[in-house]
Amino acid sequence: MTASGYPRIVKLWKRGEPLSAARVIYEGQNTRTSACRAWCSTIPPPPSSWVQRDVSFLYRRISRHRGPDGTTWQLPLPLGADLKGGTGP
Repeated sequence: MTASGYPRIVKLWKRGEPLSAARVIYEGQNTRTSACRAWCSTIPPPPSSWVQRDVSFLYRRISRHRGPDGTTWQLPLPLGADLKGGTGP
């Protein structure tokens, strides 16, 4: 948890495994305004994984994409951008 009690570590847990087997895939900073979250999207295929880390309480966040090899990279988005899901046109 962060200094403010928000989630700081994102782990990958697979159904059927004990929670203790979950692997850390991203670790945020331990600051008052930081919080981390992750989600997966299956539409459109192939599945994609995303991680976000808040950098302030003013809806400013860094968004990262997680590749099939497990590496993450920061998306070139403004800090105020908010990713949303959808089903396409």
